[in-house]
Amino acid sequence: MAFVVAGIVRFFLFAPIVVNGESMMPTLENGDRMVVNKIGCIVGEPDR
Repeated sequence: MAFVVAGIVRFFLFAPIVVNGESMMPTLENGDRMVVNKIGCIVGEPDR
């Protein structure tokens, strides 16, 4: 049951991301890890 709940949360709500490359410099470095909120785009427009 825990794996099902974790899968749903990861697929629909949050996703772990590893930055690949240097396109996000200087804010994010290559290899940085972060968690992306997927539900935020459904609720409202993303801000820059």
